Amino acid sequence: MRIQITGIDHQLRGVGRLPEGKAAFVPFALPGEEIEAT
Repeated sequence: MRIQITGIDHQLRGVGRLPEGKAAFVPFALPGEEIEAT
């Protein structure tokens, strides 16, 4: 599953959406990146 990072939160974590609609917070990710989730 891939997560598209769309923004950052107040703790500078990348923020994206999981397929089921839940938010995903990814440390050290920048907006525009695609992250492979396991």
